[in-house]
Amino acid sequence: MLASAGQAGAAGAGTASATGAGAASKGGTEAAVGAKAAASGLGAAKLGLIAVAAVAVIGAGVYGVSRLSQPTAGPGENSNSSVSVSDGSAPVQTEEDPADQALEQALEQYRLIVSQADSYSYSPYPVTPTGSYRYALVQLETDDPVPTLLLSQEGDDYSDRVRLFQYDPDTDQVIQPEESLEEYSGGGGYASGLSLQGDGMGLRLTEISGGTGSTDITRITLSNGSLVREKQWSGRMDAIPQELSFIDIPWHDIADTAALDSWTPENGTTQPDGSSDSSADNGTEGELPTDGDRIVFTGTIDTYSYEEVIALQGCPDPNAPWSDPSQTFHLIVLDTPQEMELQSGDPVGAPRSDTVRVISVAYAEGLEQYDGQHLTFSIDPEATYWPSDTSMPVGQPGTRDIHILE
Repeated sequence: MLASAGQAGAAGAGTASATGAGAASKGGTEAAVGAKAAASGLGAAKLGLIAVAAVAVIGAGVYGVSRLSQPTAGPGENSNSSVSVSDGSAPVQTEEDPADQALEQALEQYRLIVSQADSYSYSPYPVTPTGSYRYALVQLETDDPVPTLLLSQEGDDYSDRVRLFQYDPDTDQVIQPEESLEEYSGGGGYASGLSLQGDGMGLRLTEISGGTGSTDITRITLSNGSLVREKQWSGRMDAIPQELSFIDIPWHDIADTAALDSWTPENGTTQPDGSSDSSADNGTEGELPTDGDRIVFTGTIDTYSYEEVIALQGCPDPNAPWSDPSQTFHLIVLDTPQEMELQSGDPVGAPRSDTVRVISVAYAEGLEQYDGQHLTFSIDPEATYWPSDTSMPVGQPGTRDIHILE
């Protein structure tokens, strides 16, 4: 993948001079893009791919970014070797590992790109940057010899635009697609978020419609200098197949360059998707008590961490850039997903029937004493609501009216 991308970049770009690398970063070719069409609703955002109006290029070219100049080798020295001296003996030439050399060159280029993050174009239509930028180093494919740089700009419209930069050791070029990806959590019943594919092959774009829980999952890869998207799955959030796992992206503020100075792969937590299996042997539907017209079910009530809720809901947090990862959630996790007819939250109207796996009881009082217990509960379907936004747990209802049946 890297080789083919590099060849495309080299063919279109030629070789840029190293001395012009920094000076031309704010230049590049300004390409006219249909900004009005891209901004006319969630059409472009729904695809998660936005054409970038201008391609920021270091050097002269469309995709290629020439690497910084290297120190000139002295007489009798090889630029790919180092000199070591032991016990006063004559200097010994040692070859640098090609993989280490490629990583050093990649990180050198990435440091330059991150240092001028605000000089790149991220969106084809006007968005006011907040001044917040993040970066991440990820392996876009499991066999990539060097990581890929993700560079994210926060906008004042509750979105983050993410650009990709990938160094190709074969051509000594950095490939940068003309598109950017969008993470959005501005409301309006739609949210999108990026993560890494659990199988190690590309990025994952998860798009969720609030209230209905309708979910689209798309695989994003890089080929021949362009982003390629492949629709993986569409359906209800609570029906995502178990094999479609994901890994959180390890983001860093651009002021924190530690990952760029000495990079090692960051092992994120793989989160499984899909419905939970039954965790209790008792309390099957035929054995449950009744409680008038209320819905009865069994489950475990507890306070869950941010990461635990992401695992439970089976998708990344759509509001991740603005969420507090230290927050907690008071939830009941059902033993078995159950079909329930509850009140619609968006808009408030006729009840809607759907599958419930988790119920938020954040606003119900006096339940903390039961934390960690497996119990039988009942809820009033007239006082339990499907969400009207993409707050966590995404697509799952909440209630204030809980009875403990013992």
